[in-house]
Amino acid sequence: MVKITRVGEEPSLKLSCPKGCGPLKYGRSLDIIRKSTHCKKCKGIMLSKNEIEKWEKKKIPVNNKMKKNELLAFLNAATDGPLDCPKCSRKMKEIHLEYKKSRTMSRHEDMAKNPKGMAGEIAIDWIPIIGALFQFTRFIGEVGEDLTKGKLEKSVTIDGCASCFIFWFDRGEIVQIMGNNVTTKSKNPDVNIAPPNTQPTSGVVTVSKSEVK
Repeated sequence: MVKITRVGEEPSLKLSCPKGCGPLKYGRSLDIIRKSTHCKKCKGIMLSKNEIEKWEKKKIPVNNKMKKNELLAFLNAATDGPLDCPKCSRKMKEIHLEYKKSRTMSRHEDMAKNPKGMAGEIAIDWIPIIGALFQFTRFIGEVGEDLTKGKLEKSVTIDGCASCFIFWFDRGEIVQIMGNNVTTKSKNPDVNIAPPNTQPTSGVVTVSKSEVK
C-alpha cells in the first residue's frame, strides 16, 4: 500500500532528538503554534532549509527578522559541535551569534527559554495590585539601567548541518532568532604587538600595528 502525503504536509520520517530525548514529532506544540518537527520532552525544534524559507515569510510575530539574519550564510562561520544531525547523523556545526536587547525584552526571552525557572517571578506578576506595582517598579528600574548602562549584550548558539542544511533550535532560541538582528560572535584571539625593531620568528606571519584594531 502506497502512503500518500498531501501537498504542504511534512513526510513522516523517523528522526531522533539530537539531545537524546527520543523520537521527534511533527505537528503543533505549546511553544510553537506553527507545525514543526519538534521534541516533546526538551521542546527543541528542527527546521529544514525549505522550512526556514517559509518561516522567513511569517508575519507573526511582527518584525520577524529571520530573513534578514540569513542563517544559511552563518554556516560558513560555524565551529564543530557535539550534536548529531537528526537527518544524516553527521556532526552539526555550532553557530555562535550575538545581539543587544533591552532588559525588559531580555527577561521575556528568558521566560520563553526557561518558564519553570521563572515561575516564581511570574506568580508574583499575577497577584492583584501587588503584582501590578511589582511590574511597574521593575519596568522603571530596567528602563533606567538601559539608559545609564546601555542594552544587554546577549548571545545564542544554534546548531546547523552543513551537509543537509538542517537547523536545530533549543527551547526559546527560535524566538531569539526571529526577534533580533543577530551577528556572528567574534572568535578572534588576542593579538600581541611586538616591540620596535623585533625580528620576526621563522615561519610566523607578522601584522603591522595599523592593521590591529
